[in-house]
Amino acid sequence: MATPVGDFAALAAPWLEPVVVGDRVDLEPNDPLLMVRRHARTSALVRRDPAGGPQTVAANVDRALVCMSCDGDFNVRRLERWLIIVREVQIDATVLLTKSDRTDALSARVAEAAAVFGPDVLAVSVATGHGVDAVRELCVPERTFVMLGSSGVGKSTLANALLGVEVAPTGGVREDDRGRHTTTGRHLYALPNGAFLIDNPGIRAVGPLSDADLGIAYPEIDALVEACRYRDCAHETEPGCAIVAALRDGELDPQRYDAWCRLGRELAYEARRGDRRAEAEARQRWKRVHKAQRAHGRQRDRERDS
Repeated sequence: MATPVGDFAALAAPWLEPVVVGDRVDLEPNDPLLMVRRHARTSALVRRDPAGGPQTVAANVDRALVCMSCDGDFNVRRLERWLIIVREVQIDATVLLTKSDRTDALSARVAEAAAVFGPDVLAVSVATGHGVDAVRELCVPERTFVMLGSSGVGKSTLANALLGVEVAPTGGVREDDRGRHTTTGRHLYALPNGAFLIDNPGIRAVGPLSDADLGIAYPEIDALVEACRYRDCAHETEPGCAIVAALRDGELDPQRYDAWCRLGRELAYEARRGDRRAEAEARQRWKRVHKAQRAHGRQRDRERDS
C-alpha cells in the first residue's frame, strides 16, 4: 500500500470488498495496518481470468499503456484483443512500441498499430532513449497509468526509466531475443512528477468477455453481420449473406475475419464451461462459422494458384 508516509503492507477488514492495485482505501484510525473502506472506483480494468470469468486487474486507471515490442512479440491480432480489453471499460489507451531500436521496419510497425488503435502510438527504446521523454510527458500528474502487455516486452525496464531509479526488477534477453518474465505481482509507483504508474505482470490470455465486445475491435464485421438477411446466418451459403459477399468482393480482410472467428470460438468454449444449456447452441453456431471459414480459405488458395 502506498501512503504519504511511505509504502507498507496492510490487511483488509473481513467486510471489505475485494481490493486491487489502484484502489483508494481508508485505514482504521486506531490501526493503520487495517483497511476498512474502499472508495468508489472511477474505472476498473477487467480481463478474462483462466477460469473463464471476469477478473479486475487494476482500478481507477486513467490511461492504459499497451506495450508491444518491435521484435518477435509484435502481433497485430493481439493488439486487436488489447483494444477490446481497454475500450470495453472505456479507458483511454496509447500503444507503446518498445525496443524500437531492434527493427528495420519501425515505420511499418507504427502504421500497423495505428490502423488498429488510431494515432495514439509511440515508438520507444529505453536503450537509446528514443521516445522515453514522450512517454514521460504523457504521464501527467495526479493521473494513474497502467502498463499492459506480454512478458518480456520491457514494461519494467521502461518503468525504471520513468522513475529514474532501479525499482522494478528486470531480466535479460533470452537466446530467442525475447525478454524474460520478471514481474510476478502488480505494483503501483509514484513517478517524480506526481503521476502514478502500475507495472502489470505479462498477460498471456487476452480476449473479450462476451460476443458484444467483438464489435469493438471488428466494427466492420459487426456491421456486416447486422446486414445479413437472416439473423442466424452461418456466413456460408445463405442467400443475402453480407460477409460472404464482402469476402468475395475483397471488401473484408480475410485475416481479420479469421481472427474474428477465432475469438468467437474462444467465447463459445467459455460459454460451454460456464453454461451447459448454451453449449449446444454455441458449438453448432461456431461449427458452421468455422466450416464456412475453411471453405473461404480453400477458395482463396484456388484463386491464388490459378
